[in-house]
Amino acid sequence: MHRLLVHILNLDLLELYPHALFAPNQRLGNVVSAVEAAIAAKPAKKRHPCYTVSSVESVRWRPRTCCIQADILPDDGDTLRDFGFLNLASSDDRCNLLGLYEGLFLCGVTPEQLHEWQVEGSLVKNIRNVFYNIPPVDRGEYFPWFFKRTYILDGDGTVPSDQEVRAKMTAMMCEKARSYLDAEDRLKEPTELKPSAKQRCFHFVAMICHTPRPHPTDEAWDDFGFAICLSEHEETNLARLYWRLLFGNARGVNSSTAGHDNQSPPTATFTEFWQAFESHTIDQLMDSKGLVRQRSHFNHHAAFFRPPNDLRPSIWSLMQFLRLNDPAKYPPNAAVEADYGFMNCRTFAETCILTGIYRKLLGIDVADLSYFPLSIGPREAVADPVKMHYEGCVKGKLFEFLSGIQWVSKEHRRLMKNFYPLKPMEDEV
Repeated sequence: MHRLLVHILNLDLLELYPHALFAPNQRLGNVVSAVEAAIAAKPAKKRHPCYTVSSVESVRWRPRTCCIQADILPDDGDTLRDFGFLNLASSDDRCNLLGLYEGLFLCGVTPEQLHEWQVEGSLVKNIRNVFYNIPPVDRGEYFPWFFKRTYILDGDGTVPSDQEVRAKMTAMMCEKARSYLDAEDRLKEPTELKPSAKQRCFHFVAMICHTPRPHPTDEAWDDFGFAICLSEHEETNLARLYWRLLFGNARGVNSSTAGHDNQSPPTATFTEFWQAFESHTIDQLMDSKGLVRQRSHFNHHAAFFRPPNDLRPSIWSLMQFLRLNDPAKYPPNAAVEADYGFMNCRTFAETCILTGIYRKLLGIDVADLSYFPLSIGPREAVADPVKMHYEGCVKGKLFEFLSGIQWVSKEHRRLMKNFYPLKPMEDEV
């Protein structure tokens, strides 16, 4: 039963104790006795002074930065069955599951605890509880992967349909976020929350309780201003800002500090949040909660929520299209086609060329280069998206505007033509 844990321990211990070998039929009562056997198998005169049986539980397992190969995964049939590996077909998924277990050790879970959870059939419940005590942006990638595949440890391992997975995930996400609703709304189904702003905000709160950031295909990505972000790094930081607004310094949704108590900075109630969303004043709510400095890192955050004439400019739809970066699967919508010239593309190749030009000139997915510790040379200038829309797009001068920032081949001028500037309508007689 403990061979999974013994295996994980041995990946590190065998560097110190290369003579620690386990017989194929050996059945150890617990991991501590397994480690004792490993240490005892090493000649005493070469025993590492920093590792003793009493300090085994204090070992900090270092995270692995490369894919664990399938041939070093545990091969004991009972272990593979009891800990879910037999319910996974690919070696990549088995490596992800092993990474999840290693993450539990990093979070302070002891081998005895994990064994106890497996015996009592509560692995899924307790794994969730461990990771719910960590903000989503700090949970890494293994838990989000597991969150979509709890069936591997819950039930008979039968792979559910995509529809069943989505329904189960939605139910779990909403259940965790109910505690942030006002008392009169906690027993309602999410679809019963009125007005629409309250319902959309509830889904967003449920989402950031479980995932590091929304995906560009999610409604929340557009609703809450993630279109202003140039990279996943910026999206994660914006999600952190919303977390601070809603949960303050709480480490996770299960944390004893979670809620709306006197934290620093003070948190917004759910009612304050959805009403600010409805009135397009989320930026003002953040500022009132002491988050002025943090919000200042996000250009155009206020402009996104309060555009001129309350009409959100098509530049943000363009940003979404560019972040998805898959024109075949996610083609530009009608507004982006008309405003940014994709209607001029005669072939799919031209669509890809124009997409690449805009991504380069707006700095999409290259914004993280500024975070590298070593200099990699000067960065090229990039266009400000709001200026690009109002000084380039709506004046019918996209090519001229962008050419003033970086060199653009004149042969691409045709691709950037649009219907602007619009002529004023003549007064009817």
